[in-house]
Amino acid sequence: MKKLLLAWAWSAWFSWCFLVFAVLTFPLEGLRPVVIAEGEKALGKGRQGSHGVDPVLGIGELGMSGFAVQASRVSVQLANTEPEPGPQIELDRVRIPLWPLLSFLRDKKTVDVDLELYDGDVAASVTVDEKQNVVGVDVEVDDVDLGRAVFLGSKLGLPVQGRLDADVELDLGAQADKDARGRVDLAIEGFGLGAGNLKLIPGGFELPEGLRLGDLKGRMPITQGQGTLEVLRFEGGTDVEAEVTGTLAVKQRLQSSRLDIEGWFRPASAFLDQNPKVKSAIELGEKLSLPGAPSLSKAKDEEGRYHFNARGQLQTLRPQLSRDNGKKAGRARSPRGDAAASSPVAAPTTSPTTTLPGREPRGVLERGGAKEPELASPAPMPVDTAEDAPVE
Repeated sequence: MKKLLLAWAWSAWFSWCFLVFAVLTFPLEGLRPVVIAEGEKALGKGRQGSHGVDPVLGIGELGMSGFAVQASRVSVQLANTEPEPGPQIELDRVRIPLWPLLSFLRDKKTVDVDLELYDGDVAASVTVDEKQNVVGVDVEVDDVDLGRAVFLGSKLGLPVQGRLDADVELDLGAQADKDARGRVDLAIEGFGLGAGNLKLIPGGFELPEGLRLGDLKGRMPITQGQGTLEVLRFEGGTDVEAEVTGTLAVKQRLQSSRLDIEGWFRPASAFLDQNPKVKSAIELGEKLSLPGAPSLSKAKDEEGRYHFNARGQLQTLRPQLSRDNGKKAGRARSPRGDAAASSPVAAPTTSPTTTLPGREPRGVLERGGAKEPELASPAPMPVDTAEDAPVE
């Protein structure tokens, strides 16, 4: 028995030494072109059409950090189907632990990534099945400075401000539309737009003091394949008020999940007085009315709030102004297929807890009963089923 233990100890020791030697002497620089090629392929290289621009991945330094591969000064230029380069993201550091890569021997594969992004940190773990469909996601975002993400405000003409915190847990289960569970927590402190020219129309609007929106907070618990967006709102802002509520129907292909949201915004009187061009444009927009197109006058309710909605798959979602002066915004819509248009939406009730693998129990909301949830909007009216038809 003693000899057997001794033989096992020596085998373990030599195996450990071999592993350390392999890690320390692995020719990482030889892998650089392979890593870049595979990374650009995953980002969609070669699929942008004849006029599009392919993604570009750049890596400054590549080395080992413990039992993890670490890359410094990583730049990612995203793909774009238009004839101009896509947004560029600068990562201070990317660290990929080696231990989770052993999962590549199984049908379900997991990749863990730690990022230093815009003065903050991002820890992500993604699991995919044999068909490369995402079956599990765990992402934590801590104190990311949105002001450094220049591409976020490039289309608007104003720099985005705020610090982002987010926590996403999602387990799709055997059937996503019935078994998916998890939660999404989002918070942006000091959210707003800096001074500049707001490019909403030709010529834009000059905003010398930017747009102060306050703190953005929202939460979406997910259970039995259904997510309920608890009120997403700006708090403490001085220029614009806004709220969004809605539901999510999770699908096996996440990008095909259906999101139905209702929301409203209301510019503050003081903000409009300080920005007469914006005020004049809104007043003009309320007077204009084109056949078949929504207008500001039809989206405005008695309290001066402008209502909007967005319904459809995540990959094709397009927000639009409401056409009923916000009168239907008080009626919640179910994200479940065609039957939802003629059936009431159950009110969220508190369930005991839902626990994800390896997580502490967390309280979530589930759908039950027959009472409809109340949203911060005017009195409900019947739903226009033609407008709410789900996207296939």
